[in-house]
Amino acid sequence: MTKVEIVVKYLKCIEDAMQVLRTHFGDVNFQREVVTGNVPRNAEIGNYEFNFHGKGCSVVCPKYEISFNFSGYGTYGGVDAWNLFQFLECTDENVDSYTEDSIKGILNGLLRQGILIKSSNKHDSEQFFLKNPKEFGVNFFEEMSDFTD
Repeated sequence: MTKVEIVVKYLKCIEDAMQVLRTHFGDVNFQREVVTGNVPRNAEIGNYEFNFHGKGCSVVCPKYEISFNFSGYGTYGGVDAWNLFQFLECTDENVDSYTEDSIKGILNGLLRQGILIKSSNKHDSEQFFLKNPKEFGVNFFEEMSDFTD
């Protein structure tokens, strides 16, 4: 699996989980709706178990286990070294070849190559986002105007 494929696999799992949530609860700002109590902090939807925590969400389903953070803009689709490393521990048979530091190196390398960008929001300082997500079949954002290289 290439470095980009690792990131895309993680993001497609987020996309899958969010589709389940949006189908069940509607297209809402989940961070806000959990805080106000309109969306439960823990939910079981079909074979998916969701646990909203801090600024993120953990998901367990038969296909994967994943944890991700919502951005400061209330959106999702970012990847950080810790959550990607945890994801790989659950899904990749070559996990011994990765460390959190090596994942940071992968993300920074993809940033230098122009494949990833970082958010300009100070609350997202450790999150990377695909510069052109649709190029990789990821459909998180219509535009990336809130992000900088």
